Amino acid sequence: MGEGPILLVLILLIGIFTRNPVLAGAAVLVLALGGKPLRPVLLLFYQRGVLLGLLLLTAAVLAPLMIGELGLADIASSLFSPYGLAAVLGGVLSSIMNRRGVALLQLEPSLAAGVVLGSLISIAFFEGIPVGPVMAAGLTSVLIAILRGLNML
Repeated sequence: MGEGPILLVLILLIGIFTRNPVLAGAAVLVLALGGKPLRPVLLLFYQRGVLLGLLLLTAAVLAPLMIGELGLADIASSLFSPYGLAAVLGGVLSSIMNRRGVALLQLEPSLAAGVVLGSLISIAFFEGIPVGPVMAAGLTSVLIAILRGLNML
């Protein structure tokens, strides 16, 4: 047996120990898809899973529009409130951070392992939600810039 299943069982145990059903469920899903007959599904999930996750996340955010919970008047009034303006600024900043994250991961692909490990630690121990390794890489690029500015790197 390779290291992958052992690491996934360890992640499953961390998910159970920390009572994190998302982490435990993800580990079980990947373990189940890792079997020989389902391996092509696992590879497809590996190649397209982030896109699928973003699709589902975006659909969840847009769903209130379709079910009538939010309308044009709600959106317009919130955009001109202090919270709405903060949300617009947050969207702008997150996109800039994502651009930095993509650039960093293209320059240093090995940092992806640290981003994943940091996400796992956050999920397991701080109730984090892993919505964006690219965003995490963007934050990493800012931290690296700060440490370089302080001559610590």
